Amino acid sequence: MSPPGRALHVVWPVLTLLAIAGSAVAAPAAATREDKQAAKAHYARAKKLYDADNYADARDEFRQAYDSVPEAEFLFNIGQCSKMLGDWDDASKNFHAFLEARPAQHAQVDQKIAEVDKEIADREARKHPVVAPKPVEPVKVVVAKQEPPPPTPRPKWFWPAIGGGAALVVILTIVIIAAAVSTGDAPDMTTNLGTMAVKFP
Repeated sequence: MSPPGRALHVVWPVLTLLAIAGSAVAAPAAATREDKQAAKAHYARAKKLYDADNYADARDEFRQAYDSVPEAEFLFNIGQCSKMLGDWDDASKNFHAFLEARPAQHAQVDQKIAEVDKEIADREARKHPVVAPKPVEPVKVVVAKQEPPPPTPRPKWFWPAIGGGAALVVILTIVIIAAAVSTGDAPDMTTNLGTMAVKFP
C-alpha cells in the first residue's frame, strides 16, 4: 500500500515527456537536443527512485532534469519529493513556483500547499510556544489581633479606703455586739450555724 501523500506522485508523466519533447517552443533557445535527452534520462531515473521510496535521490534527479530543460512539472515533482522527506520549506517553494508557472493547475496543488504550510506553521509554533501567564496569587489580608484593653488602674487611695471601710464595719459590729451583751440582748449568733444556741447568764 502506498504511503500517504503519494497519490499525486510524479505528476503527469506523459505530460512531462510531452513537455520535454516540445521544449523547443516552451524552453529557452539554449535547450539543445542533448539537453532534452539528458532531461529524459534524469526523469526516467527519478521516477524509478521515487517508486522505490528513495525520495532524496529522486529529488536530485528531478533537479538535474529541470536544469537541463526547465519544465514546471519538474518543480512539482521536486516539491513532492521534499514533502515526502519532510523538507517543508523546499516543498512549499517548489509547489508555489509550479503554481506560478501553471496557474490553471491550482486544483492539483492547492491541497498540497495547504498541508505543507500547516506543517511550517506548526513547526514555528513549536519554536515559539505561547507561555500562559502566571496566575496571580490572591492577596492575603492579615487581620491584626485585637488585644483587650488594659485594666483601668485603681487610684492609690482605692484599696486603703476599702480596707479602712471594712475595718470600720468590723469595729461597729463589735461595738454593737458588746453593747447588746451588756444589756443581755445579745443576738443568737449560733442559730444560723446549725448548732444549739447557748445563752449566757
